[in-house]
Amino acid sequence: MPEISDSKRPEAIVTIGQDWESWARQGLVDYMFPMNYTMSTKIAIKRTRNHVAALEGSGVPLWEGLWNRQALSTPMLMEQARGALAQGAQGIVIFEYHGLDDQDLSALGKL
Repeated sequence: MPEISDSKRPEAIVTIGQDWESWARQGLVDYMFPMNYTMSTKIAIKRTRNHVAALEGSGVPLWEGLWNRQALSTPMLMEQARGALAQGAQGIVIFEYHGLDDQDLSALGKL
């Protein structure tokens, strides 16, 4: 198991008491969908990198959760989606679906 420094540990351990890295290593979960809700692509990519590192070797697939706020344009959403996939996430999930419009859906369909 790779050693994960405190700087790479998911924020969820401290902020909401979810030690999902440990859950994955104990075989308690089948998939991981961390909520990576930010307006910043740079932060989204950094968080995804940390999530992927935390699960390395666990065998648990990671789908990064992105927040589709109204203020997040389609190009920004796509930057985050591409960035998450480039960091090693197996896929993405979107919260909240009712905020997706035809332009978002069309762009996401081309990933």
